[in-house]
Amino acid sequence: MTKPQRQSLADRDASAISSEPPVVAVATPPTPSFSASNEAVDTLAPPTPVTAPRAATRGRVGSYLVGVEFDAARGAFLSDWSLGGQEATFAGWIASALDDYATLSTTERAARRTPRTFQASPNDSGAKIRTFDVPVDVIARMRTAIAADHAVGEWHH
Repeated sequence: MTKPQRQSLADRDASAISSEPPVVAVATPPTPSFSASNEAVDTLAPPTPVTAPRAATRGRVGSYLVGVEFDAARGAFLSDWSLGGQEATFAGWIASALDDYATLSTTERAARRTPRTFQASPNDSGAKIRTFDVPVDVIARMRTAIAADHAVGEWHH
């Protein structure tokens, strides 16, 4: 008995890409029923609210951090979390910290700002960009705070 010849890759691709669209089953909506007064009674479920896609509610924010800074931030998050802090994720904690900082006045932010040294420890290869997904409203408040700091000459790179 002879084996059937195998289709070539080109033949399989051609048969997989059909010129006819696939048949999709379409559900027929229920027919409305009528009450004694001949008013249509809605038998359909109320529409489900459409939620915004994730990209519309969250954005990425990043900062260069040396290992010591990153470790200190993670340690602060874990400390807050173990003491009953509200944020369950590191990114959530970062967003909360950014938001809290952005709500301060320009004078309060200037008083809390410390100079950064980008010198790595002997075991660290240098600053690395760390990015976090945070709510876009937090990013907007952060940018507003940066613009306010620029306006009063308090923002330094």
